[in-house]
Amino acid sequence: APVDDAPQLISGGVFDLTVIEGSLATSLDLNDISYNAGGSGDYVETEQTLSYKIIQVPSQESLGSIVKSDGTAVANEESISLDELRSLKFKPTTGRY
Repeated sequence: APVDDAPQLISGGVFDLTVIEGSLATSLDLNDISYNAGGSGDYVETEQTLSYKIIQVPSQESLGSIVKSDGTAVANEESISLDELRSLKFKPTTGRY
């Protein structure tokens, strides 16, 4: 029987981000991120679709917000599209440090 393999990162990645307090919203640089549904060789799980869920965001009051391209903040446990994931930005809180 086929095994349900985990999705595989096929391009892009998640990297550390350093910003200066008071700076504008800064891209999380996920614009090239892409996954396949899992599997390898002759068996790639093409009939499956992937969903994307933000598990945890930083404290908005102390650090800042993860925002979508329209400026709305992303919440814990929020499901987003791949296009939304690729366009996420970090907007630092001002006047905290």
